[in-house]
Parts: sequence; structure tokens; C-alpha cells
Amino acid sequence: MPIEPKIRHTTADCSLNGARIALVDWSKLSSDELAQVVGVQEPGGTAEHPQDYDWEFTTLATDELRLATEDGDEPEGGWREAYLRHTAADAEAVSLGSPEYAGREQWLRTWCEDTRIYPLYLVDEGGYRLWDGYHRLAGAFYLGAERVAVVLGRPKLRPK
Repeated sequence: MPIEPKIRHTTADCSLNGARIALVDWSKLSSDELAQVVGVQEPGGTAEHPQDYDWEFTTLATDELRLATEDGDEPEGGWREAYLRHTAADAEAVSLGSPEYAGREQWLRTWCEDTRIYPLYLVDEGGYRLWDGYHRLAGAFYLGAERVAVVLGRPKLRPK
């Protein structure tokens, strides 16, 4: 008898038209629908728009994303150190009265069991660049996740 997965839908932060997405439905979503999902997370104050990319849902080896930062390099000290910095910052935020950061370490462990619950958002422009998911990617490196789910965008070809 097959084992039923514990988690069947995305987190509330990862939705389409306000509804959580069934994990088995990722591959059924069109590029336009994926652009809507990605569009909820604005890429770091840039002028980029998700509709300027063709999107697909896939998985990638975590190690392929080692240089997926804005500057094309690993974070200072590497991804494991980035994870430890995030964890320390979360603990400090909780101690200062921000309970929303409590339990993020356990959440990342759950996420690593099935990263489809909140995929990373990346663009591929001759190299991967992370739009959303820095803390999750740091957790994947720290916790040893071999592969991660991603919503991957490639620039749309524009007619001349």
C-alpha cells in the first residue's frame, strides 16, 4: 500500500490567486500561472517583471545553485555560514519580540523533506540568479538537501 505524503499543498506564502497549490499540480501550471505565483514575491526592488520570463517548474541539484546570488558568488563564508547567520538573526528577532521568526529552523527541516511546498524562484540568464528563497537555499545547503524544487524563469525572446 502506498504511503500518503504528510504534506499535500504549498504553504500559504506560495499561492495562485490566493489559493494554496496542490504539490502534484506544479507541473500542470502554465508559464503565465507560474509568473503569477512568482509575482507575489517582488525581486529585491528591481524593475524586473515576472511576465518578462517564460517559467517552468522543475528540480535542480542544490550544488548547481552555489553561485545563484545577485553577485554570482557564494555568500560570505559559504551557504552553511549564511544559514547560521540567518538562524542567529532569527533568534535575536524572537528575543526582541518578533515571534514570527520562531520555529523557522524546524520549518526548514520540514521544507527539506519536500521543497515543493515553497519552491525557490530563480531566473536563468546564462547563470542562475535567485529571486526569492535565500534563507531556504541556505537551509538546503546546511541540511544537505541534494535537490530543490524551483520555479525557473528564462527571458522571453523579444522580436526585433
